[in-house]
Amino acid sequence: MFKLIKWTAVGVGGALILGGLLFGTDMFGYASSSYKQFRSKVKSAVPVELEIQRARDLLADLVPELKANIVLVAQEEVAVDELEKDIARERLQVAAARDRMRGMKDTLAVRPVAYAADQGRSRQVEALAMQLERVRLAEKLLEGKDRVLAARKQSLDTAIQTLKSAQVRKIELEGEIERLEHDVRLMKLENQGPRVCVEQSSLAKAERLVTELRKRLEVAQKVLASGAVIDENPPAPPVSEEEIICKVTAYLDETAPPAPAVTLAR
Repeated sequence: MFKLIKWTAVGVGGALILGGLLFGTDMFGYASSSYKQFRSKVKSAVPVELEIQRARDLLADLVPELKANIVLVAQEEVAVDELEKDIARERLQVAAARDRMRGMKDTLAVRPVAYAADQGRSRQVEALAMQLERVRLAEKLLEGKDRVLAARKQSLDTAIQTLKSAQVRKIELEGEIERLEHDVRLMKLENQGPRVCVEQSSLAKAERLVTELRKRLEVAQKVLASGAVIDENPPAPPVSEEEIICKVTAYLDETAPPAPAVTLAR
C-alpha cells in the first residue's frame, strides 16, 4: 500500500514537472480548459431521462427542508404573538404606574407649605421619586421591546415571503419537469417508426442504367420510324456477266508474272 502511494505521488510529480517544462506558466490554464471540455463532453453524454430524474430528486430533497422552515415560521409567529401580548400588558402597567405617579404628585401639590417638614410628606416625596424612576425604567424597557418586536416582525415577513417564493418556484419547476418529460415522450414516439436504410449508390447506378436503356429505346424507335433496317451482311449489288469477266481478266493480267526471255542459238 505504501509503495502504491509512493509511486502515485512520483507519477503525479513527474507529470507536473513535465507539464511545467512543456507549457510553462500556461500549464494550469491548459489543465483547466481540458477539465472543462472533458466535463462538458461527459455531461452531454448523460441521457436526458437521467437528468430529469436527477431534477426530480433535487426537488424531492427540498420537501423536508421546506417543512422544517414552515415549522420555524409557525414557531416564530407564535413567539411574535406572545411578545405583542406581553408588550400590551406592560403598556397597561406603565400607564397605571404613570397614573399613580400623577396622583402622588397631585397629592403633594395640594398640601400646605406648613406641612413641608412633616415626615409623612418627605416619605411621599421619596416614594414619588422612586415611582418616577420605576416609570422611566419601565418605559425604556417597553421601548426596547417595541424595537425587538418590529425587528422580529420584519424578519418574519421576510421569512414568509422567502418560503412562499420557494414553494411557488418548486411548483413551477415541477411543471417544467412535466413538460420536459412530455416532450421526451413525444420525441420517442416520433422516432419509433421503421428505420429505412437504402444504399444510395445502388439507386444512382440503377438510375443511370435506366437512363441509358431509355436512350437506346429512343434510338431504336427513331430507326424503325425512318424505315432503316440494320443488317450485318448486306447483299452485294447485282453485276453483269461481261463486267465480271472483264474485271477478272484485267486483274489476272495485272498480277501475272512476266514471261522469261527466250534466246535463239546461232
